[in-house]
Amino acid sequence: MIRILIALVMLSEWAEIKTDGFRIMYQPGMNNFAKMIAKKAPGAKKAMESRLGQTLDQEITIMISRSQEFSKIQPGYPPEWASATAYPEQNLIFLKPLARADIENYSQTFRHELAHLFIYHRLKGHRVPRWFDEGMALVSSTEFSFERFRILAQIGLSGKFIPFEKIDQGFPFNNQLAQLAYLQSQDMVGFLMEELGREKFQQLLDRVANGEDFYHALEALSGLSFSELENKWSHGLKYRYGLALAIGGSGSLWFIITLLFLMAYVSKKRKARMKREFMEYEDYISEIAQKDEDDEDKPDSYLH
Repeated sequence: MIRILIALVMLSEWAEIKTDGFRIMYQPGMNNFAKMIAKKAPGAKKAMESRLGQTLDQEITIMISRSQEFSKIQPGYPPEWASATAYPEQNLIFLKPLARADIENYSQTFRHELAHLFIYHRLKGHRVPRWFDEGMALVSSTEFSFERFRILAQIGLSGKFIPFEKIDQGFPFNNQLAQLAYLQSQDMVGFLMEELGREKFQQLLDRVANGEDFYHALEALSGLSFSELENKWSHGLKYRYGLALAIGGSGSLWFIITLLFLMAYVSKKRKARMKREFMEYEDYISEIAQKDEDDEDKPDSYLH
């Protein structure tokens, strides 16, 4: 399938960048995004190998397309709101840069899809619940955000959430519900990591990789059924997030808000630095591209 796709896109005037362990193919107009991914991909791969304890020697193909072609060129049927997809069994990632996407968010989206590939190989292709797969990918690729805190606090106060059994049947096509499902999945995986501890959590992955049913292995290691764990998780949200927004009169809320604003300020400064570095990188690439145009024997669609 990958060879067929590559043959098709090469006939469609796509360009290609090859870097350590990655083949990045992109349509005209996607140059900046492709070069940014090429710069960050090797480091993201090393970080993922360290975090999940899983090496990946096979080449990973990344295809960056315009919105019009995003759904047409891939073997699956992504939901309309999706801006990225991964096909781990083929080591294949599809990315669709959005007009509103900034550098850090786009890089985070890439890391999320890369995490899916590593999780698949860590589990030797054995199936896990959809929420666990997505939650693991989020835990491996995202950082704290106030929006995540706010939504989980609302779940903690209301006690209303999407049952994980339903998420396992398929993520909602509604964008807001899908966001809720993703956040729940991420927090549940974090909860299980704390509940089991590092050693038992790794044992859970090992047992699934050896073919054991996920829920059976989880119950054996935790001593609780998944429904009991789900209740414990939802009850814990009230204390981990909900109460933080319900005790504003005591001054604790203002401490939390101040802390969050400080974190946001640091994040903003970091984003500004990343943007400045990226602009400098773009200038560097532009200089190389200009030199390449003067050299007829050197194709300008390749970066080595």
